[in-house]
Amino acid sequence: DTDHVPMPNFLERMMGYFRDPDVAFVVGPQVYGNYDSAVTKAAESQQFLFHALIQRAGNRYGAPMFVGTNNVVRVAAVRQVGGLYDSITE
Repeated sequence: DTDHVPMPNFLERMMGYFRDPDVAFVVGPQVYGNYDSAVTKAAESQQFLFHALIQRAGNRYGAPMFVGTNNVVRVAAVRQVGGLYDSITE
């Protein structure tokens, strides 16, 4: 997403998962840097719930979710499914 600012070590931390040839993508958690308002505090709580519980459960049962930010994708996996199609929706 355009509002995502990756940490300097983002790729270093994400790429290690690709040592496993069966890994097609890796999704990192979203962490909010602005905790000044009730909205951002609630958003952070929601993201924690999703990444710490729901996403980990999906990983455990072989059904991870691919979300639209903080992700790295193996190019061969994208090609294997026919590539990506342009879209202006989210």
